Amino acid sequence: MINEKNASGTKGFLMWSPKAQDFVFRVYNRDKTFTDYRILCEELELTINSDYYSLFSTENRKYIDFSTKSKRNIENNGGR
Repeated sequence: MINEKNASGTKGFLMWSPKAQDFVFRVYNRDKTFTDYRILCEELELTINSDYYSLFSTENRKYIDFSTKSKRNIENNGGR
């Protein structure tokens, strides 16, 4: 039996799973456990809700990474 629950408003994290060799959508539960959901859809709308990340671009590549200006990055890495 398949149980279906609307995912609208679910907070989670897009994460690389070395075990699955794929990206998963990780949802943390109140008891500090988590559930990893395989992503089967071809397109999934995402919104970045944190100042910890920035979009970077050069002539040859475009990527997202921790922001060089975020308080978290400065405290953990001394900035980049």
